[in-house]
Amino acid sequence: MAEPDAIPDNVRRFIMTGIDSVPFLEALLQCYKSPEQIWDASQMASRLFISPKIALQLLKQLALGGFLTHDGGADRFQYQPSSDEQRRLVEQLNNWYGSNLIEITNLIHRKTGNIRKFSEAFRFKGDP
Repeated sequence: MAEPDAIPDNVRRFIMTGIDSVPFLEALLQCYKSPEQIWDASQMASRLFISPKIALQLLKQLALGGFLTHDGGADRFQYQPSSDEQRRLVEQLNNWYGSNLIEITNLIHRKTGNIRKFSEAFRFKGDP
């Protein structure tokens, strides 16, 4: 049985399968909280205190993931999930993130650490 304050399984699965990094999550939630906002890299960069280059990469990843629409010519993005299920998951994630920030960020960091360990297992000795 789950703990009363435990993150629901569907939100945990969403984090594990759909959230690549904490900056990715933060960018997603910025867009979620301002669905009418049209974002460009400099706006997102100033919100997240990252470079515009990294912000543009995050916005493009979010668009590829179906979270944002993308006006490719001007590199402008807007929150518009590709399904109602995706919209509900982002809403639930936002609600849980505020009260479970450490648990959620640790979950993301553990996931990325496990991926790194897995990829390192395939490195040849003597490779940089």
